[in-house]
Amino acid sequence: MSSSATALPAERVAELRQAIHCQVTKMGIKGQIQRCLADSRDRPMDEERVLQLLESRGIVESVMQSLQLDGKRERKGEVGRRGDREEDMGADDDTTKEGGRGCVCEEVRLEKMVEEVSERLDQRTGEEVPKRGQFPAPVNLISRRAFSWNCWTVEGGGGGGRAMAYADALAISEPIRLVVTRHNERGERDLVGTYDLDWRSVLTDERGKWSGTAELSGVGTESKISSGLLELRLEVFPKSPSLERVYLSGHRETERQQAGESDRLFLVYSRQWWREYLQIRPEHGQRMVKIFAMDESGKNRCVCSFVRPLRAGRLLDGPRQAARYRHVPFDPNNQAGAPPTSPTHPYRTVGCLFNHASFLANTQPSDSALTCRFDLWNRSLWKRMSSEALLSIPRQRRDQLCWSLLPPTLDSVTAANVLEQELRTLLTQHRTDLGLSTVWDDCLCYLLTPALASYEQERCGGGGSEGTEEFQEAVRAHVEEGHTFKGFPIQLPHCSPRRAFLTCLRSPVCSEIVGCRGDQVRLALRVKVYTYPEEVVAVWIMIAATYCSVLCH
Repeated sequence: MSSSATALPAERVAELRQAIHCQVTKMGIKGQIQRCLADSRDRPMDEERVLQLLESRGIVESVMQSLQLDGKRERKGEVGRRGDREEDMGADDDTTKEGGRGCVCEEVRLEKMVEEVSERLDQRTGEEVPKRGQFPAPVNLISRRAFSWNCWTVEGGGGGGRAMAYADALAISEPIRLVVTRHNERGERDLVGTYDLDWRSVLTDERGKWSGTAELSGVGTESKISSGLLELRLEVFPKSPSLERVYLSGHRETERQQAGESDRLFLVYSRQWWREYLQIRPEHGQRMVKIFAMDESGKNRCVCSFVRPLRAGRLLDGPRQAARYRHVPFDPNNQAGAPPTSPTHPYRTVGCLFNHASFLANTQPSDSALTCRFDLWNRSLWKRMSSEALLSIPRQRRDQLCWSLLPPTLDSVTAANVLEQELRTLLTQHRTDLGLSTVWDDCLCYLLTPALASYEQERCGGGGSEGTEEFQEAVRAHVEEGHTFKGFPIQLPHCSPRRAFLTCLRSPVCSEIVGCRGDQVRLALRVKVYTYPEEVVAVWIMIAATYCSVLCH
């Protein structure tokens, strides 16, 4: 990338300097620097050596983690759940023992990645919360990031329990799934590559450390082509006597044999099940009933393993809010001013149904979605696969564990303020291009807030008519007699100012408001951002205008 492409505006540089200064003061960094220099007074020090010393002691990393950059809060919660820590992999520190819980730390060094704006590394293991890191990615990316997660529980329970022995930890066969995704400035995300890491190699080292290189597999038709390299360093806490390498190798070989035998038995069962399904009606062979499908790595897997339950914890308050969360990612462009649309679907036929624990094939005379009966326990309508057979697949047993949703890291108030100011600038510039001046009515901007709140409340199934009535009364009291009020609300799934403004302009109503001409024209704009798990957002925007006479183009 050219230097011009990565240069920051002067205002952004000033903002970053102020944020760093405030954080340095808040954390007492000056005192830490003085102590570092005092400990090294017997060695000649220059600026470069001071910086190296501060980095080796984790001071630089601590400051960077505590800053808020690009709207993302670099905090522990972005790396893992409470109790997890980011670690400097160059330090041996016994203070990382967390009440006897087993913890593995990982340092990642990515090289030879594709040219994009950013990369994200996700790891999912067992019932742990996924760990994520996001950072800029030039063409030849060299980046250090450390993650930590709990890999096994303690014996006896409680904070003072005894850590599980390494030999017992071998039974945790679930690999750590490394997923690298590419994000661009438009908010789009693409999968770069994946890797399944068997972390147990760290158990054979006397120091509890392991390093190696992971080759990312490509996606789809390029699954046999490398898409990049991950240089990994693992360290396990707390320390225990290491295992013999031959013991780990033998255990892995036993697991492979058992997994292969389980896969073979399931394949035999699935073939017999398919023959029985075809014997019901020969035309069943033409229906969309697929027991296996190819994953992003080019491997055939049972389709049930592609579905996994999500545990909401405290992030969603009930089924209505959960429905709203599902609705925002999959149907984000629902407009305000009308009740939510009735559920629709693109399906013409229903050949089979499956989730993480069940697989059913449609045995009704017709598989049309219009006439399909969903009495799933009626054996004359649906042929069900054995749940025991599905659970016999090693991968399926592992995927029965629930994933926990990640809490939102975006500050909704800050995001709304930033987006609102950017939209104001774009709208003012647009009117300038039309030869029109722009006067903002700050009081009216504030009065738009309850309307946006009522729209989101309505989408969550909680009514919202009360807020609408209050909004209408406030507007009537504010707008002068003889003046007209027009407003345009819209909901979007992102916080991109330019994309949001262009989307608004596609509406004739909004375009008319933005280009409004007349006497005493006053503009108003309000943004509300509602955050949901996994960085899902519902962004409500209302653009409004009041004027004395209507002369709109």
